[in-house]
Amino acid sequence: METHILRKAGQHGLPLGRTHRFADLTADLQERIIEAVGARAQGRPVLAFVDSPPRWTLLTTREVTCQDKGQLLVVGIRDLASVSNDSQPPQGASPEEIGRWKGSWEYLGVVNRSGGRGALWVPCGGEAYALWNILLPYTRADR
Repeated sequence: METHILRKAGQHGLPLGRTHRFADLTADLQERIIEAVGARAQGRPVLAFVDSPPRWTLLTTREVTCQDKGQLLVVGIRDLASVSNDSQPPQGASPEEIGRWKGSWEYLGVVNRSGGRGALWVPCGGEAYALWNILLPYTRADR
């Protein structure tokens, strides 16, 4: 599973910018993330999307976890029902403005199979689209 995630990430140009292989993070940041996730963490940490120590998203071989605004969201990747952009373009935006907006949003909306909803923070632009594309096949898998 880890190899599959890293291959898909590589196809989308990751790691890049604020996206890192978890193993490449500083020991201090790894410890802070693992401490925040706690003992209930499942899977091997693979990719970390990091804005700052209190704001990040971690993709493991079994789940995606986001810490943002003091809240922790954990979703099993095999439990994903949908993944989408979690914001809307401004009302009355021109096609040019919509194009700029598409490169600036920072949240993926996720819904699990039991209807639970949440938002994952992601770096804007290509990194956001890359995570979306890594997670999307799990929403289509037959259960």
